[in-house]
Amino acid sequence: SYYYEFAEDWHFTSIIASGETSGNRQYVELELPDCISGYWRVAAGTRSDHGPFSDIRRFFWSSDDSCWMIHVPSTEMTLIHGRVYEDYCPNTTFLTSVRSIPDGCVSTPGIGIHADGLERPWEPGIENVQVYLRRGTCPTPTDWTVAIVPSGSPEIDVTDHNGVFEFIVLSPGNYCLSISKEQPEVPMLTSGLWTEPLTEANFAYKTVEIPAETYKVFEDFGWDQYDYPVVYMEHITHCRGGDSKAFPPEAMIENQYVPLIARNQDGTWLKTILNGVECYFYYLSDANEDGPTEDEIMELPVFESPPLPLPSPTPTTKPKKPSKPSGDPCSSYSNPNSCIAAGCTWSPNNVCIK
Repeated sequence: SYYYEFAEDWHFTSIIASGETSGNRQYVELELPDCISGYWRVAAGTRSDHGPFSDIRRFFWSSDDSCWMIHVPSTEMTLIHGRVYEDYCPNTTFLTSVRSIPDGCVSTPGIGIHADGLERPWEPGIENVQVYLRRGTCPTPTDWTVAIVPSGSPEIDVTDHNGVFEFIVLSPGNYCLSISKEQPEVPMLTSGLWTEPLTEANFAYKTVEIPAETYKVFEDFGWDQYDYPVVYMEHITHCRGGDSKAFPPEAMIENQYVPLIARNQDGTWLKTILNGVECYFYYLSDANEDGPTEDEIMELPVFESPPLPLPSPTPTTKPKKPSKPSGDPCSSYSNPNSCIAAGCTWSPNNVCIK
């Protein structure tokens, strides 16, 4: 008899099927999962007592021509399988000064309360998200809030209704998966942050290391929406350093969604965050039909107004001393007494001279 093993990996740590042939029969009948790639080996003897294994061989199995593997003419091909999912936290905020952190959430200094990056079976996938794949290692930022676009022409896949994306690569090596939150066709990505991997940057990316003889690898991306209302600013608006026009503009808001973090007392000035910087803008709910109502705005927490900016000092100049009269000072006197008193001489021609 012969002892055989079928596995998903080269090291035979994930066994699909194993057993012994009966008698001298040199074939087996197995029920294998459809559309699978794996490895097999055989040894003379039984499970508990057998000789050395044969050379390892790779196999592909598909019941029809719908399986991706039979369309790729390479035994070195690897499937990169991933999912973009909604990482849920019931209280995702920019704030860290909360009394308790809900289950599924963590607190990160400089970021706030957000989902923990652990994918759970009930968390839904996000549909229609474009995912990019490039050959090579992803760049490593020195600041995790900085967006870096990996270079090179990418392959692109779009997630299905379960948030699943897939790429087929034909050789081992390093590959860079990247994903951007600037995707207008996916409104869910308007306001939030990546939690797997954790970054507030526009792009999230992962380096995928594919060793030789690897059939399939898994890489997922988690996204957590901010639990704040958002408003679409269709017209240019100044976002200032405080709730007054006395503050100079720090940014311009136009044709984009911005989160609403807090309000002033009467709800006319709202606090938001743009590119990681907090700023304030004047807002009237009646002028924005698609935005939050006045009642919704008044449910926001009230912010503490920043101190007004100090006016720029006005430069002052010292008064100039009166300049001395030019020319002959004696000629200005027309009276003999005043002329002589000034030390001048009154001439016979009735003119004051030196």
